[in-house]
Amino acid sequence: MGNRETRTFKTSGGHEVEVYTYQTAKDAREVQGVYLSAMTVDFAKGGEPSVKDVDSGISIKAQDKTIELMVKNLDGTSDKVLSRMLELPKTEFEEIISEMDKSAGLNEEKKTK
Repeated sequence: MGNRETRTFKTSGGHEVEVYTYQTAKDAREVQGVYLSAMTVDFAKGGEPSVKDVDSGISIKAQDKTIELMVKNLDGTSDKVLSRMLELPKTEFEEIISEMDKSAGLNEEKKTK
């Protein structure tokens, strides 16, 4: 499909971050797969599926996958972006997550007409 559009911003600590401007369907399916792989579903109760067990660390794993898919680079390089982000101050990490989630459409505000 080619190169996806990106946008660049700086964190409050001066780190330059480049994120993709949208999440592809493929990206969304990969993140969904992380969630689904962490669940055990029981179909025994009259054919109605029910979640039997969920990996308690799934939110972190899904967020890590989203970072891998949505953050193109940190401070000019794509090398080990996730591990380098985890070394940032928590406030800067959260700034990146917020911007990444906006691009992925995860925290869109309702638009009024």
